[in-house]
Amino acid sequence: MLRVHGFVTVCSLDCSPGGWPTSLRRTRSRFCGRPTCGSESEQWLFAAYHIKVVVRDGTALWLSSGNFNNSNQPDLDDTPHTMDRDWHVIIEDAPLARVFKAYLDNDYIAAKRYQTPDPAQIEEAIRNAESLKDREENPPVTTHATPPANPVEPQTFTGSVTVTPLLTPDRENGTFEYHCHIMALVSKAEQSIWIQLQYIEASPDTTGDYARLLQALADKAKAGVQVRLIVSADYAEKNAEKMMATGVDILDVIRTQPSVHNKGFVFTGKTVIVSSQNFSPEGIEQNRDAGLVIESPR
Repeated sequence: MLRVHGFVTVCSLDCSPGGWPTSLRRTRSRFCGRPTCGSESEQWLFAAYHIKVVVRDGTALWLSSGNFNNSNQPDLDDTPHTMDRDWHVIIEDAPLARVFKAYLDNDYIAAKRYQTPDPAQIEEAIRNAESLKDREENPPVTTHATPPANPVEPQTFTGSVTVTPLLTPDRENGTFEYHCHIMALVSKAEQSIWIQLQYIEASPDTTGDYARLLQALADKAKAGVQVRLIVSADYAEKNAEKMMATGVDILDVIRTQPSVHNKGFVFTGKTVIVSSQNFSPEGIEQNRDAGLVIESPR
């Protein structure tokens, strides 16, 4: 867990002459619940609602790669049957909290028109969903995971830090915002790129934004930049083979760990990304997700 408070500069990477992403740059009461912002019509076209954000009283926010379940948020004094590796950050900053609150408010309003109008059906659907979720994510504990011998204590940072929000599936001038920012950081990396992901999917084509991002990582590794990639052991082999088949060779830099659910990056020890975006075409282009680019050598 990373906690930041003090002076937080909220900015955008220079992906386009406009600076801020369109939906953040404009002062407007209507945001877009769909992949391309800019139209006055609102639609609900997220492939999945995958975001993990909590805004408290408009003054602070929690953002994570982890879901609200006992494997992503384990109690180390009473461990579940399995525990996942995730990253979390709490930032106490009202302007940044208001940015995310605006997105969550918009999504909530946009979702209302797609709800079942019958209250009884709504209650039944909620009960069924909660029951299924509980069975899948919190099965009866017959064996307990072993707590880590040296758990990482929460770190608190005060002072000045620069933070850039990453929202998907937002676009800026036709380019997916997440892809634009990650590609800029990869391109500028001269020393190291350390990554921990649940998985890294192969691209279905060789010309799209996601394919170019994969190739950029491979090119950095070949150029001598220290690229380290940790993925969950459940997904590593099959996805690496598929990437090799499309000409993207990063096999030498991949290592595996059990139960990785993280979606994190560290660029040259100075810039960290904490996010919920999976590294896949859907994760960077279609799902509603959120992340933060945190610039601080500490």
